[in-house]
Amino acid sequence: MKDIQALCRKGQRAYQRGYYQNATHHFNQALHLTNDLTGEHLTTVRQKLLYDLNLSISMTYCGQRDNTQATQYCDQAFNIANKMSDLLGIAKCYDEYGEIKMMQNSFNKASKDFEKSLQLKLQVVGDNDINIADTYRAIGKLHLYRMELPQAKEMLDKSLTIRQRVLGDYDAKIAQLYHDIGDWYELERKPKDALAMYQKSLGIVLITTGRKNLEVAKIYCRIGWIYSWYLRRGRDARTMFKRALKLQLDIVGENSLEVGRTHCYMAYSYYKDNNMNQCLPLCMKAIRMQLNLQTRCYLSIANSSSIYDWLARDSAGNINPENATCMAKKSLEIRQNIVDGNSKYISYSHSTLARCLRAQNKYTEAIHEYQKALKILQNIEGGNNTLEIADIYYNISCMYNYQNSTTDEIHYEEQYVNIRQQVLGKNDIDVAHSYRSIGLAYQELEQFDKVILYFQKYLDTLLKLKQISDSLCYDAYVIMAQAYQRLKRNKDAISIYETALYYSIKVYGQFHEYSRDIYFQLEKLYKEENVTDKIKKIDNIVNRGLRRNLRSKKPLL
Repeated sequence: MKDIQALCRKGQRAYQRGYYQNATHHFNQALHLTNDLTGEHLTTVRQKLLYDLNLSISMTYCGQRDNTQATQYCDQAFNIANKMSDLLGIAKCYDEYGEIKMMQNSFNKASKDFEKSLQLKLQVVGDNDINIADTYRAIGKLHLYRMELPQAKEMLDKSLTIRQRVLGDYDAKIAQLYHDIGDWYELERKPKDALAMYQKSLGIVLITTGRKNLEVAKIYCRIGWIYSWYLRRGRDARTMFKRALKLQLDIVGENSLEVGRTHCYMAYSYYKDNNMNQCLPLCMKAIRMQLNLQTRCYLSIANSSSIYDWLARDSAGNINPENATCMAKKSLEIRQNIVDGNSKYISYSHSTLARCLRAQNKYTEAIHEYQKALKILQNIEGGNNTLEIADIYYNISCMYNYQNSTTDEIHYEEQYVNIRQQVLGKNDIDVAHSYRSIGLAYQELEQFDKVILYFQKYLDTLLKLKQISDSLCYDAYVIMAQAYQRLKRNKDAISIYETALYYSIKVYGQFHEYSRDIYFQLEKLYKEENVTDKIKKIDNIVNRGLRRNLRSKKPLL
């Protein structure tokens, strides 16, 4: 028994540090010795050991991304637990089945397994046991993968509370949760909070298990990602990635998913530094490595392929839209082979492809791709509106603008505004700009009442946000005055033109062409309304402007 226990300890230490093959070897040796145990008095002990070892070996194969072997050993553990009527053991097997299914991106099936585990654990150990904290964490990670962020945070916080109460503040399992919560903050676009969590996790791991640890490499990568993507510290990011690579090469070897991911992170850092010569080869290397490992079922390839999206966007905005479209289609193809159809990753790829088609002036095709992206997000959100959905409405409105389809443009941009107001609970600067855009679209349709309405909303929003300026006021008041003029509401037009003139003089000067244009319009309106005292004043100003421009040899108009 002592030999078995020693091998189990070796296997556990190797597993905690990410040496999964070594851990498998030690656990298998212990399993072989356990199978040789004889004696009726050892039957229960032997069965318990066989359960623990089969489940542990399953976890090591899970770490190696060998789903087949992981499932086979988990099946054996499940059968043993079932024979012993060990409900907690069965629940742990469901946790392991869920982890395997998550690697295969079968999120719905994984969710069912975690739910089965949760129900059994609630029945056996209650809501505050350390074992149930493992399931809460697993469910939290599942929500993270699905980008269901409120639910993810709730589960991760539950797990953290239990683990801290039982294990204290300095334990490897606490570090895992800080890492997970860092991922949550990153998805919430709170990079400084994410960085603080990753650094907290790193400190605990270094204390509890040492530096030569695969988890350390993972944290280095996440810190590097924050440096690169959010803080624009590309050199510091690559320092972290190189540290991670050194550990990964030593622990899991070059032909590993971890090394492929780190190459992808490195590619992103070069992308953010606009160094495409370094970026693209590393990206291609990362994807080839992962495909050669026959890991098509893993989400990591889909994540790696997102570099195609970024390269596509870069090319679409610069020199090679055809090549960009090819890259975007490649990203979409990879993701569709890996990820469920109703996935935000698929939606993102449709949106990127739409951008590339837009760069080629293929607006109808771009609208088609945006609508696919919109439909996926609407299915995921179950009828709830989000800022991501709002952004797609805005992009579609832009496509209709390019096609001069003004009515459709207005429809989609009004949807964009309504959703932003609904989600944010207030207007923001983007809504203000959309009010102006919608107003201009109604100007094209000669619906001048709507022009006045939306430009007034535009000015009111800018004023409330304290982002109004004299030049913006001039622009808005001129357009509103023109609308009143077209509606034959001369008195209103005069009032608004006079306000526009105030801002024009303030910004550009009295004799600038913008101011002179307003003077001419006011002169015309004054004559129509027979405002004689103001006609004379306008004539004097215009004549002074004419003489001034003659002296400078500049034309009045």
